[in-house]
Amino acid sequence: MSSYIYVPAYLTQAVTPAYTYPFDIQNGSAGFSTSLLRSAYAGACLRIRRSSDNASQDIGFSGTDIDTASLLSFCGAGNGFVTTWYDQSGNGKDAIQASLGNQPQLVASGAVLATMNSVPALTFDGTNFSFGATSFVLSDAITASEGTAFTVFNPTSVTSNSATVYLNHCLWGQSNDDYAGHFLRLGPLLEAFSYEPPTAKASQSITISTNTIGVWRHTGGNLLTYATSSTPGATTASGNTQNLTFPMGIGFGQGTARYNGLMAAVLFYKASTTTNFTAIGQALAAHYGLTWT
Repeated sequence: MSSYIYVPAYLTQAVTPAYTYPFDIQNGSAGFSTSLLRSAYAGACLRIRRSSDNASQDIGFSGTDIDTASLLSFCGAGNGFVTTWYDQSGNGKDAIQASLGNQPQLVASGAVLATMNSVPALTFDGTNFSFGATSFVLSDAITASEGTAFTVFNPTSVTSNSATVYLNHCLWGQSNDDYAGHFLRLGPLLEAFSYEPPTAKASQSITISTNTIGVWRHTGGNLLTYATSSTPGATTASGNTQNLTFPMGIGFGQGTARYNGLMAAVLFYKASTTTNFTAIGQALAAHYGLTWT
């Protein structure tokens, strides 16, 4: 007589790894995300404006990600646009867009417009949508000789191909005069830029319509760029970045070619990330269903 052991179905299902908060590994100088970046953060994720009457409201988190129930309840059957993306570092360097026509979109016709691995993501249209913050300048994010920025994004299109790096599609940069930033150029290429002088840039191939963790890194006298990996696509000798006093922008820089695609997180570090670089990348990759190589 055969015997059988009953195993409940839930015991055989794959278990999603616990989310490691990137800012618990190492807190940054500024950080914006539709997911929690550190366990101790108790503030809102962002402020949303609904299209029906232009009223706005802060939206917090439910679990590790933005509270979509509260988000959709507030927006109703209309659209929702982000007026403020709150800094989770504790340094108060919020990303702000006061102009109604330039606010990135999160809700369309009563539903979350786009996600990255089921995490809601902001949509930038390549024409108008972006953030700026007059109280948030480059020196709040990086130093002249040291800095790291992780951006979780998915580009819809890349059409700009200027030889002047900072005139191409901008993930983040200075909003009125670029001395550092991360840009997309026809190829498509992800390009790190720093002006010392002379200009330094480092390039990495990427793929359109693909979730990507892009990293801009300036450390040890080198400028580097990465795409979901601890191995840089290129390394360029680099001196100190000049003029850190200009306001920061997310989704646009000095040029007119704004970013077109999805964005779920931007994390800045002033201090060296050498010890924690791979751990931060792996934590982000796991949350967005990517493999960090």
